[in-house]
Amino acid sequence: MSVRWQFEHVRSHIHGRTAHALAGALCVVVCLRAASVRGDDVPKISDVIGAWQSRSQGLELEWKHDVSGAYAFHRYQADWLPVNDVGLAHERLVIDTRRLRFESVRWTVGEHGYDRSQFGSLQVIADSPERVKQDPYLTALRSRFDDPRAEFRDLRPFVRVFDGTVLQDYWPAHADEYPRGVVQTCLPVLRTAALRRSVSEELQDLNLIAAILASHPLHPSLALPIDNYEVAAELVSAEGHPCAVLREPHQDDTGRRITIWVDPSRGFSVRRFICDDGRRGYQIDIEYRREEHLGWSPGGWTVCSFGDQEGARLDAVRCLVTGVTPRGALASDESTVRFDADTWVVDEIAHQQYIVRSDGTQREVRTEEFDWLPTHGELSATEPGNVGALIERKLRWSQYWRSARIPLVLGVTAIGSAVALAKRRRRRESIPQQRENSEAGPLTST
Repeated sequence: MSVRWQFEHVRSHIHGRTAHALAGALCVVVCLRAASVRGDDVPKISDVIGAWQSRSQGLELEWKHDVSGAYAFHRYQADWLPVNDVGLAHERLVIDTRRLRFESVRWTVGEHGYDRSQFGSLQVIADSPERVKQDPYLTALRSRFDDPRAEFRDLRPFVRVFDGTVLQDYWPAHADEYPRGVVQTCLPVLRTAALRRSVSEELQDLNLIAAILASHPLHPSLALPIDNYEVAAELVSAEGHPCAVLREPHQDDTGRRITIWVDPSRGFSVRRFICDDGRRGYQIDIEYRREEHLGWSPGGWTVCSFGDQEGARLDAVRCLVTGVTPRGALASDESTVRFDADTWVVDEIAHQQYIVRSDGTQREVRTEEFDWLPTHGELSATEPGNVGALIERKLRWSQYWRSARIPLVLGVTAIGSAVALAKRRRRRESIPQQRENSEAGPLTST
């Protein structure tokens, strides 16, 4: 049965429903076909937690995006549109019950292709070209705007580590972009924006969440309050396997609510994970295969997003697991990352930002300094709170130069013209004298 036939079949039954219902139904078509069934053997939440806690084996997983790439559905399109992301390497996750290390490459995507953290650079490049010359990253970025029709996309290395308490993201220095780091407590499990029609950062985050759910659902990097969940009185069916449904009893302050399907016949493995706030959200469907020494291991997953902000829209991507290898617990150096010099770090735990200097000290970046649209180089060259004075001096010099350059050019031109006229007049006066001397000839004696 083709995907298009399934889509047309579902659309004929859900015509006239809301965008949210359409997106949810399409996720079911793409991922797992499920129908409600009743059962008398509904497990308890303690059974699920006990089964998840027994998963203590460390694993190394590798996966790739399917050849079909990413998909996008719009209300006015009748087909699924493939969008291939050529060049993406395998994503690799090493995980145990407390720690993880995730390595991948990510597309640098934004307006004109420059890093999202450098959005203010566009205004600096346009308004203060003299400031650009003193920042190596802006100097390189400026060349991208020479051809506004060009589309710039580049792959950039990415590392994410979790030491059991703190999550650290690191983008090393690459091409025209300075190194960046983010420090936070756990992975955000709700995305408020629809996924892009490409393998974006948000989509890779959801793929990582899928890999963690498939291997260690209680991993602290997810911070799921599973103790508060309730088990629905009805079972559902995923590909013919009865599954229990776990739900949060109430929505949280953000309106988010999580629903989890677990398969009792496969050690309560997570088969479906839905997170939404009533208007937008995403869904993860995980497939498993039997491994000789590992039992039920993830074989792949599909991530769908749905929302009504832009009408009936569904984005999805499928990942295939290419390798699952047992291993021991992560060492300390595997679950930590060292931010190199010049790294701009956003610490969401301490609610501060700073730039790592060459001597290892931190140059704090204060909130009020962003009013000046400081460049990376200007912040690195000043102490906290002093970047405004540096930029003011640059602006005053720029204004002075702009106001004085016309008189200065006119003055230099006038002096040059006067010198040229004086030389020309002197040359003209010397020509008759030379002629008289030549006509008189040399004096001879008689």
